[in-house]
Amino acid sequence: LSPIDIRGTPAWGSLATLQDPELRGLADSLVGTVLKSRAPSTTNKYIYAIERWRRWASQKEEIVEFPVKDYQFALYLQHIADTVGSRTAVEEAVNAVSWLHQLSGLTGVADSPLVKATLAGLQRQLAKPTIKKEPVTVEMLQKMAESAGCPPTLAESRLLAMSFLAFAAFLRCDELIKLRCCDIKLHADRMVVLIESSKTDQLREGAEVVVARVGTKTCPVA
Repeated sequence: LSPIDIRGTPAWGSLATLQDPELRGLADSLVGTVLKSRAPSTTNKYIYAIERWRRWASQKEEIVEFPVKDYQFALYLQHIADTVGSRTAVEEAVNAVSWLHQLSGLTGVADSPLVKATLAGLQRQLAKPTIKKEPVTVEMLQKMAESAGCPPTLAESRLLAMSFLAFAAFLRCDELIKLRCCDIKLHADRMVVLIESSKTDQLREGAEVVVARVGTKTCPVA
Protein backbone atom coordinates (compact mmCIF):
# COMPACT_ATOMS: atom_id res chain seq x y z
CA LEU A 1 0.00 0.00 0.00
CA SER A 2 1.45 3.34 -1.02
CA PRO A 3 1.06 6.04 1.66
CA ILE A 4 -0.45 8.39 -0.90
CA ASP A 5 -2.67 5.82 -2.65
CA ILE A 6 -5.59 5.04 -0.36
CA ARG A 7 -8.08 4.04 -3.03
CA GLY A 8 -7.56 0.34 -2.41
CA THR A 9 -8.41 0.54 1.29
CA PRO A 10 -11.77 -0.45 2.87
CA ALA A 11 -13.28 3.02 3.00
CA TRP A 12 -12.54 3.64 -0.66
CA GLY A 13 -13.33 0.21 -2.06
CA SER A 14 -16.85 1.11 -3.13
CA LEU A 15 -15.58 4.17 -5.00
CA ALA A 16 -13.48 1.92 -7.22
CA THR A 17 -16.67 0.28 -8.53
CA LEU A 18 -18.24 3.52 -9.76
CA GLN A 19 -19.07 3.55 -13.47
CA ASP A 20 -20.26 7.12 -13.95
CA PRO A 21 -17.34 9.17 -15.38
CA GLU A 22 -18.31 12.25 -13.38
CA LEU A 23 -18.46 10.30 -10.13
CA ARG A 24 -15.11 8.66 -10.83
CA GLY A 25 -13.62 12.10 -11.44
CA LEU A 26 -15.06 13.34 -8.15
CA ALA A 27 -13.62 10.30 -6.38
CA ASP A 28 -10.14 11.05 -7.75
CA SER A 29 -10.45 14.66 -6.61
CA LEU A 30 -11.65 13.53 -3.19
CA VAL A 31 -8.45 11.55 -2.65
CA GLY A 32 -6.39 14.69 -3.19
CA THR A 33 -8.68 16.67 -0.90
CA VAL A 34 -8.38 14.34 2.10
CA LEU A 35 -4.62 14.18 1.67
CA LYS A 36 -4.63 17.95 2.21
CA SER A 37 -6.12 17.51 5.69
CA ARG A 38 -2.64 18.14 7.05
CA ALA A 39 -0.14 20.88 6.20
CA PRO A 40 2.22 19.94 3.33
CA SER A 41 5.22 19.76 5.67
CA THR A 42 3.31 17.47 8.04
CA THR A 43 2.14 15.25 5.18
CA ASN A 44 5.73 14.88 3.96
CA LYS A 45 6.86 13.87 7.45
CA TYR A 46 4.05 11.34 7.70
CA ILE A 47 4.87 9.83 4.30
CA TYR A 48 8.52 9.48 5.30
CA ALA A 49 7.51 7.78 8.58
CA ILE A 50 5.12 5.43 6.76
CA GLU A 51 7.81 4.48 4.25
CA ARG A 52 10.16 3.71 7.15
CA TRP A 53 7.52 1.42 8.67
CA ARG A 54 6.98 -0.30 5.31
CA ARG A 55 10.69 -1.00 4.84
CA TRP A 56 10.94 -2.53 8.31
CA ALA A 57 7.75 -4.57 7.93
CA SER A 58 8.78 -5.91 4.50
CA GLN A 59 11.88 -7.45 6.07
CA LYS A 60 9.86 -9.46 8.61
CA GLU A 61 7.78 -12.38 7.32
CA GLU A 62 5.52 -12.35 10.39
CA ILE A 63 4.70 -8.64 10.19
CA VAL A 64 1.62 -7.45 8.28
CA GLU A 65 2.32 -4.17 6.52
CA PHE A 66 -1.31 -3.03 6.25
CA PRO A 67 -3.65 -2.82 8.02
CA VAL A 68 -1.21 -2.31 10.87
CA LYS A 69 -1.71 -4.62 13.86
CA ASP A 70 -1.23 -2.93 17.22
CA TYR A 71 1.03 -5.54 18.84
CA GLN A 72 3.27 -5.65 15.76
CA PHE A 73 3.42 -1.89 15.63
CA ALA A 74 4.37 -1.80 19.32
CA LEU A 75 7.38 -3.97 18.43
CA TYR A 76 8.28 -1.48 15.71
CA LEU A 77 8.14 1.42 18.16
CA GLN A 78 10.51 -0.48 20.43
CA HIS A 79 12.77 -1.00 17.41
CA ILE A 80 12.85 2.76 16.74
CA ALA A 81 13.65 3.48 20.36
CA ASP A 82 16.49 0.94 20.39
CA THR A 83 18.04 1.95 17.07
CA VAL A 84 17.27 5.65 16.63
CA GLY A 85 16.75 6.66 20.24
CA SER A 86 14.52 9.54 19.23
CA ARG A 87 11.30 10.42 21.01
CA THR A 88 10.26 12.51 18.01
CA ALA A 89 10.70 9.58 15.62
CA VAL A 90 8.50 7.38 17.83
CA GLU A 91 5.75 10.01 18.03
CA GLU A 92 5.86 10.68 14.28
CA ALA A 93 5.53 6.96 13.55
CA VAL A 94 2.38 6.73 15.70
CA ASN A 95 0.85 9.88 14.21
CA ALA A 96 1.68 8.89 10.63
CA VAL A 97 0.28 5.36 10.75
CA SER A 98 -2.79 6.55 12.66
CA TRP A 99 -3.37 9.17 9.96
CA LEU A 100 -3.13 6.55 7.23
CA HIS A 101 -5.58 4.31 9.11
CA GLN A 102 -8.05 7.17 9.55
CA LEU A 103 -7.92 8.06 5.85
CA SER A 104 -8.54 4.40 5.09
CA GLY A 105 -11.64 4.19 7.30
CA LEU A 106 -9.89 2.17 10.00
CA THR A 107 -9.44 2.78 13.71
CA GLY A 108 -6.31 4.78 14.41
CA VAL A 109 -3.37 2.80 15.77
CA ALA A 110 -2.90 5.44 18.45
CA ASP A 111 -6.24 4.38 19.99
CA SER A 112 -4.90 0.93 20.87
CA PRO A 113 -4.28 0.53 24.64
CA LEU A 114 -1.07 -1.37 23.88
CA VAL A 115 0.26 1.32 21.57
CA LYS A 116 -0.73 4.03 24.05
CA ALA A 117 1.16 2.28 26.84
CA THR A 118 4.18 1.67 24.61
CA LEU A 119 4.22 5.30 23.47
CA ALA A 120 3.94 6.60 27.04
CA GLY A 121 6.73 4.34 28.21
CA LEU A 122 9.06 5.32 25.39
CA GLN A 123 8.32 9.00 25.87
CA ARG A 124 9.47 8.68 29.47
CA GLN A 125 12.43 6.52 28.51
CA LEU A 126 13.65 8.85 25.76
CA ALA A 127 12.85 12.11 27.51
CA LYS A 128 15.70 14.60 27.70
CA PRO A 129 15.98 17.74 29.81
CA THR A 130 14.81 20.85 28.00
CA ILE A 131 17.58 23.37 27.40
CA LYS A 132 15.98 26.73 26.87
CA LYS A 133 17.70 29.27 24.66
CA GLU A 134 18.69 32.61 26.11
CA PRO A 135 15.87 35.10 25.45
CA VAL A 136 16.48 38.23 23.38
CA THR A 137 16.28 41.39 25.48
CA VAL A 138 15.87 45.08 24.71
CA GLU A 139 19.42 45.62 25.96
CA MET A 140 20.73 43.23 23.28
CA LEU A 141 18.88 45.12 20.58
CA GLN A 142 20.20 48.43 21.88
CA LYS A 143 23.76 47.12 21.68
CA MET A 144 23.11 46.03 18.09
CA ALA A 145 21.92 49.53 17.22
CA GLU A 146 24.93 51.14 18.90
CA SER A 147 27.39 48.85 17.13
CA ALA A 148 26.16 49.86 13.67
CA GLY A 149 27.97 52.50 11.68
CA CYS A 150 26.88 56.11 11.48
CA PRO A 151 25.19 56.07 9.10
CA PRO A 152 24.70 52.28 9.00
CA THR A 153 25.39 50.38 5.80
CA LEU A 154 22.53 48.86 3.83
CA ALA A 155 23.37 45.41 5.21
CA GLU A 156 23.41 46.75 8.78
CA SER A 157 20.12 48.57 8.26
CA ARG A 158 18.50 45.42 6.93
CA LEU A 159 19.73 43.31 9.85
CA LEU A 160 18.58 45.88 12.39
CA ALA A 161 15.17 46.27 10.75
CA MET A 162 14.61 42.51 10.68
CA SER A 163 15.72 42.05 14.28
CA PHE A 164 13.68 44.94 15.66
CA LEU A 165 10.56 43.95 13.71
CA ALA A 166 10.76 40.29 14.73
CA PHE A 167 11.12 41.31 18.38
CA ALA A 168 8.32 43.91 18.36
CA ALA A 169 5.82 41.84 16.36
CA PHE A 170 6.66 38.42 17.89
CA LEU A 171 7.44 37.00 14.44
CA ARG A 172 8.85 33.55 13.77
CA CYS A 173 11.82 33.30 11.42
CA ASP A 174 9.74 31.78 8.62
CA GLU A 175 7.17 34.56 8.95
CA LEU A 176 9.89 37.20 8.81
CA ILE A 177 11.73 35.94 5.74
CA LYS A 178 8.50 35.63 3.72
CA LEU A 179 7.71 39.36 4.08
CA ARG A 180 7.64 41.50 0.93
CA CYS A 181 7.53 45.26 0.55
CA CYS A 182 3.84 45.09 -0.34
CA ASP A 183 3.14 43.32 2.98
CA ILE A 184 4.19 46.40 4.98
CA LYS A 185 2.23 49.65 5.18
CA LEU A 186 3.88 52.59 6.92
CA HIS A 187 1.93 55.32 8.72
CA ALA A 188 3.00 58.31 10.77
CA ASP A 189 2.47 56.54 14.10
CA ARG A 190 2.59 52.85 13.18
CA MET A 191 3.24 50.16 10.63
CA VAL A 192 0.86 47.38 9.61
CA VAL A 193 2.42 44.05 8.67
CA LEU A 194 0.48 41.44 6.70
CA ILE A 195 1.36 37.85 7.66
CA GLU A 196 0.02 35.75 4.78
CA SER A 197 0.75 32.37 6.35
CA SER A 198 1.87 31.16 9.75
CA LYS A 199 2.42 27.94 11.66
CA THR A 200 -0.55 28.85 13.85
CA ASP A 201 -2.71 29.84 10.86
CA GLN A 202 -3.70 26.38 9.64
CA LEU A 203 -6.37 27.65 7.23
CA ARG A 204 -4.07 30.30 5.71
CA GLU A 205 -6.49 33.12 6.43
CA GLY A 206 -3.70 35.63 7.02
CA ALA A 207 -3.44 38.25 9.74
CA GLU A 208 -2.37 41.86 10.20
CA VAL A 209 0.02 42.87 12.97
CA VAL A 210 0.19 46.51 14.07
CA VAL A 211 3.51 47.83 15.39
CA ALA A 212 3.52 51.29 16.98
CA ARG A 213 6.19 53.92 16.45
CA VAL A 214 7.95 54.32 19.82
CA GLY A 215 10.74 56.74 19.00
CA THR A 216 13.63 54.68 20.41
CA LYS A 217 16.82 53.35 18.84
CA THR A 218 15.17 49.96 18.48
CA CYS A 219 11.95 51.23 16.87
CA PRO A 220 11.22 48.98 13.84
CA VAL A 221 8.99 51.64 12.26
CA ALA A 222 11.84 54.14 12.21
